[in-house]
Amino acid sequence: MAKKGVLTTVMCLGLLACDSQSTDSGVDMITLDGVIQDALTSEGLAGVSICVVDEPETCQISSQSGTYSITISASRETELQAQIDGYVSAVIPVPAQVQSGDLRAVALLSSDLIEIQESLVGVETAEDRGALIFSVSNGIPGDGVNVENISVSLEPASGAGPFYTSSAGLPSQALDATSAHGGGLYTNLPADTYTLSLSGLPEDCFILFGWGAVDRLRTSIRPGHISVLRIECPQ
Repeated sequence: MAKKGVLTTVMCLGLLACDSQSTDSGVDMITLDGVIQDALTSEGLAGVSICVVDEPETCQISSQSGTYSITISASRETELQAQIDGYVSAVIPVPAQVQSGDLRAVALLSSDLIEIQESLVGVETAEDRGALIFSVSNGIPGDGVNVENISVSLEPASGAGPFYTSSAGLPSQALDATSAHGGGLYTNLPADTYTLSLSGLPEDCFILFGWGAVDRLRTSIRPGHISVLRIECPQ
């Protein structure tokens, strides 16, 4: 895989209700607070640039402990981008219904580690293509157990995948649904807008990252990035 290729990212979202703000132009704004971590060490990553995609004036830089705050327009589908040297860039589709509050940790993997993961499934992502990571959380951060037996499909059909991740978090060609890890990926996707359909979901799931319906998540794919789709199904 090229150095600007795919990112495997583990993300989840927790929200605290809070009043929105208004700008001089009358546009309601909300503030999201989060932390960026290294996926292997869980330590905060300093110097990560977090921006609303295509709006460089919104960019914020994570602190020494990996924390950041970013203000976005309320009631609008938004894409955030997380970027730092040595790691591959992530695009995070924030749903329109998000409210001001705390984002749970975003974990980034290094370019070298992602290349190792791609080698496990015999795929290399071209520089002009991107990827998609999906995850179904059980709502208990850090327990290492998520929702099993969820199968997915992608519209339009393209790229390579799905590759579901094993309980150890590694992509596998042998799985046909999610393991206890609760996730998986598509890779080598041309730039486009895609819909991920999820089958076998329990009741009362809700969107953390992605647009649309909980069982039909929509996102864009950008070259050299991975888009992160995540839902939560409290157990």
